[in-house]
Amino acid sequence: MLKEFASSVDVITFEFENIPAQVLQTLAALTPVHPERAVLHLCQNREREKKFLREHHYPHAGFAVVRSAQDLDEALKKIGTPSVLKTADFGYDGKGQKKLTGPVEAAALWEEFNMPAGVLEQWVEFEAELSVVCARTREGEVFLFSCF
Repeated sequence: MLKEFASSVDVITFEFENIPAQVLQTLAALTPVHPERAVLHLCQNREREKKFLREHHYPHAGFAVVRSAQDLDEALKKIGTPSVLKTADFGYDGKGQKKLTGPVEAAALWEEFNMPAGVLEQWVEFEAELSVVCARTREGEVFLFSCF
């Protein structure tokens, strides 16, 4: 089915990160895939995503990677509240997230959240959330898509 699909198109793209990266590897062997699989791999995990932003000097909220109740307790002491605890994997559109607004018992929260790894992120006040949809040609031209 993947081979049939790949042979029916000139290029493959995606906008949703919760797809198996292996599928893109299979498709890329048959038809150009943009963005490349490495981009999907990066976006599928908040730890990788946040570290990428930090390493490339993009502005971002303060964060700490947490893998245990003890990590969470230390992160809360450093970042404080309000903050947001997010799953490292498979969270999207507010799923896999919990806003923390006051004193927190790290052990109980970690057990409740039930995840192997997460990211505690500093809360950022905002008035609106915006998305920008754009595309870039092979030659580097960028096009923004407006809904207005």
